[in-house]
Amino acid sequence: MAENEGLNYICKEIKKRRIELGLTQVELAEKTGFHQAHISKYERGTVPMVAALTKLAEVLGPFEISADRHSQDD
Repeated sequence: MAENEGLNYICKEIKKRRIELGLTQVELAEKTGFHQAHISKYERGTVPMVAALTKLAEVLGPFEISADRHSQDD
């Protein structure tokens, strides 16, 4: 998987997990301290910084990211 594809996949997984938890972008933004516009950009494929991913993981909790799931979800 190319680096860009991997990052796009992670961004899709952020959105998927947010929806699984029943959170709106505004609610996730409040829980992470990010602005809602940043959440939207992350979900659309803007490359998030490592610190952002860490904070998102704290709120969204663990979820599996694997190359196998990536190839099946496309």
